Amino acid sequence: MTGLPIACLAVLLAADAAPPATAAAAPLRAADVALDRAVAERDRAAFAALLTPDTYWSSGGSPIIGPEAVLRDWDDFFQPGGPTLRWAPDRAEVAASGDLGFTVGTWTLTARAPDGTPLRRTGQYVTVWGRAGGAYRVLVDSSLQPPAGPTGEGVRTPERRATAASGELRMEAGRYALSQGGETGTYLVVIRAAGGHDQVLVETLVPAPRAK
Repeated sequence: MTGLPIACLAVLLAADAAPPATAAAAPLRAADVALDRAVAERDRAAFAALLTPDTYWSSGGSPIIGPEAVLRDWDDFFQPGGPTLRWAPDRAEVAASGDLGFTVGTWTLTARAPDGTPLRRTGQYVTVWGRAGGAYRVLVDSSLQPPAGPTGEGVRTPERRATAASGELRMEAGRYALSQGGETGTYLVVIRAAGGHDQVLVETLVPAPRAK
């Protein structure tokens, strides 16, 4: 557990700062598209096949760990007539070793409120993928929230870490707690080592819902 300044709820570097897409990232994009298709077709088996055994999902500000827990949390999306969630990657980057990468994109949720009123929401996401046995699977998934300005000092507790075999790309995910205000939630940061310096490629903090 380490103390550190938490600058904002989410930081996503500008798109023009990202390196151009390469052929190496094509399988990563394909995996992301396949995950979206599994949800669109309400195919539990296809969805589960794209998750690692210890997959870590933090889109709601609290960790959901393992395929069974994720499937329970996402159950409504696999029910006939349930809400629809679609997404597409806008950005994909992969380590030189090909065993670690991430995608960033936009999601759209279509559902109905309890009174039948149609609902439509959009947002951004980041997914970190690991490659084993020739296939990419989800290591960590998180939503990206709009920046909300400085939030003061905080503490982060890492719960997932991964580093590419080539060494230049790594990620860390876990829980955070702000020193003031009592806010807690989950975080994810993806870092590239270049020229002896660390460059944050994607960073997001997702607050947990506050008790009423």
